Amino acid sequence: MDQSRTIKFTVIFTAVFILSFAVLIYGPWPQDQSYHHFSDSRFLLFQNGLNVLSNLIFLLAGLYGLIFLPRYSRDRQIAGVFYLSLVFVCFGSAYYHFQPHDASLVWDRLPMTFSFLALVAQIFVILFSIPKVNYIFYLFLLLGPLSLLYWQLMNDLSFYLIIQFGGMVFLLLSLLLFKFDGYQKRYLWLCFLFYGLAKITEILDTQIYHLTSEVISGHSLKHLLAGMGAAVLVHFYSLFNFRG
Repeated sequence: MDQSRTIKFTVIFTAVFILSFAVLIYGPWPQDQSYHHFSDSRFLLFQNGLNVLSNLIFLLAGLYGLIFLPRYSRDRQIAGVFYLSLVFVCFGSAYYHFQPHDASLVWDRLPMTFSFLALVAQIFVILFSIPKVNYIFYLFLLLGPLSLLYWQLMNDLSFYLIIQFGGMVFLLLSLLLFKFDGYQKRYLWLCFLFYGLAKITEILDTQIYHLTSEVISGHSLKHLLAGMGAAVLVHFYSLFNFRG
């Protein structure tokens, strides 16, 4: 590895370390119970209907990816984990929004940790030109359930927050500092944009609900935007395998 790449990786890992250190220092981060109260709780087939049904976009994106997975020439493991995680995000998130409380929220967040970590692993493969993933990838994935186990035992979301936001910092700095193929950078930036918009609409849940005359809430819109970001990544994985 040349000196320039070493410096860039040092910058990235330093930033992730600082973020992780800050999260741990300013913790613990207990689950805010007001998170379970959504502005749109209307009955549409069932309670919180639109918040439940808006998760179908994850199912569609995941199934679309799984259909083409057998044709991939490489990195089937990473793509397969990502696609399966999207399918389970749909069911886990639907279950949580049908009965919103801490216990059901675990099943919403568990598949999301796998999708975050699979994306980070894919960036590693690209940046390090790794020809084939190995058992280290599967050990890496264990960080997701371990972070949620820590939350359940200690009522502290610190490690879950590190996985989510540390992964996004890693992606952002990688895009800024390293050269990717044109289509790779384009799709990854688009994914990052959808992720950012999803977080904003989640925060503005009630305001968006009232602004749209109670047609759609910010939380439901968050699902749609995050699902669109996931669909972009499905296409990204397909291009990476078919085009190299």
